[in-house]
Amino acid sequence: MLFRSQGPWAGVLSALGIGTGVIFHTVLAAFGLSALLATSLWAFTVLKLIGACYLIFLGVKALRPTSAPFK
Repeated sequence: MLFRSQGPWAGVLSALGIGTGVIFHTVLAAFGLSALLATSLWAFTVLKLIGACYLIFLGVKALRPTSAPFK
């Protein structure tokens, strides 16, 4: 009973607070990125190229044979 000093509601409220903060931060980051990409053709092109490289990386990784399991 080492961690029962504040009760279960403290954990629930803490989780709700953290979740709300993460959602708020994600929405603000998404709008900021959208505004940047809407105004900067250079940033949009760079982001497209990074995404394309990542998809190529995933495709190559999927096509490579996996190593044999240990016997």
